[in-house]
Amino acid sequence: MSTLFISHSSRDNSAAAEMKDRLEEMGHNSVFLDLDPEVGLKAGVSWERTLYAKLRACRAVIALCSDNYLSSHWCFAEVALARMEGKDIFTLKINPFGEKTQLPSILREGQYLDFRSDKDAAYKKLETGFKAKGIMPEERRNWSPGEAPYPGLRAFEERDAPIFFGRDTEARQGMEMLNRMRRQGHPRMAMVLGTSGSGKSSLTRAAIVPSCAAVLRTGLSSARFDPAATRCGKHPGQLLPPSKNSVSQGQSTKSIHRWRLLAMRQRHACRPNTRTHRRTQQEKSFSKR
Repeated sequence: MSTLFISHSSRDNSAAAEMKDRLEEMGHNSVFLDLDPEVGLKAGVSWERTLYAKLRACRAVIALCSDNYLSSHWCFAEVALARMEGKDIFTLKINPFGEKTQLPSILREGQYLDFRSDKDAAYKKLETGFKAKGIMPEERRNWSPGEAPYPGLRAFEERDAPIFFGRDTEARQGMEMLNRMRRQGHPRMAMVLGTSGSGKSSLTRAAIVPSCAAVLRTGLSSARFDPAATRCGKHPGQLLPPSKNSVSQGQSTKSIHRWRLLAMRQRHACRPNTRTHRRTQQEKSFSKR
């Protein structure tokens, strides 16, 4: 999986190649560039499907914005798809970029970087931006060889993040979902669903929560949330206290009741021997509260 995707116009191939080289010097070895002979587009393979797949799989997109880039419908499509997928987008101005040229609104969500003059300073700012998003060149593995790499029957916790492997795709999808929630303003809660023992707790606590916390620790993110995970249990509605800032007391209470009713239905759906009339009576008692 490529962590970074370089989006560029074919007329700016030299600038894109230079960008990839500098990123590798900074320690970012997982970079996709379509013209790269090793990791780029392969002969005989659909270039469009490959680009779509790489865009969906990457962690962030670097848009090399020039007059050539802004006049390309395909470049615009890459950025639109990246936003729809919840990717982080780093907007970079490169030459040629006319004085009267304006960035489209889709590329103005975050602060752009100007690579037309002092490139060294711009690269330092780019690396700072990566850190603010939790994109590190090499993940630090603060794990002692004397410790067991597996926690046994218990789930992985946040402290086990350095030795948690194999869920990169799911962790990336979880972060992208949170990005979409932040941009759209809704919904206000994310749920990780799966059968018992499938690794829901480990994925949440050892991958997604540490990624959120890493972003906040930099002090460079505008996000305002407290990354935490909890099990729903038998009464998930009790985990949703009424919020005076978002909805009214009555709306919050109704939401809690709906969650309780849903939890009751799901719990009994897993018990085929439960009598129908008992399930009906319990559902009614919850709906009346």
